[in-house]
Amino acid sequence: MRNVFVKAAKQWNDLTCIDFKENDGTKDKLYVFQETGCWSNVGRRGGKQSLSLGEGCESVGVALHELGHTLGFFHTMSRHDRDDYITINSENVKVFRRDTRTGS
Repeated sequence: MRNVFVKAAKQWNDLTCIDFKENDGTKDKLYVFQETGCWSNVGRRGGKQSLSLGEGCESVGVALHELGHTLGFFHTMSRHDRDDYITINSENVKVFRRDTRTGS
């Protein structure tokens, strides 16, 4: 997992003005670990920010994607102005989890 994350961070470093570095003892840091699923909070939180690269997430592409969330990028389909730019065909969307509050 570490190797995958390092490669993804290097791509952000090489292709953007973003500069991910090993923790030098500063208060704000990104804590990368293996938990269930691939996820990160969206945007800088300050302090210790978590990014999970769990089982099935061991690709540079997934790590790049989650680092994008860490930097503040949302999924296009979640943006308030998404309908101005994309058309969602709900027949092509697979339901992958139930809402635990509603059961639907």
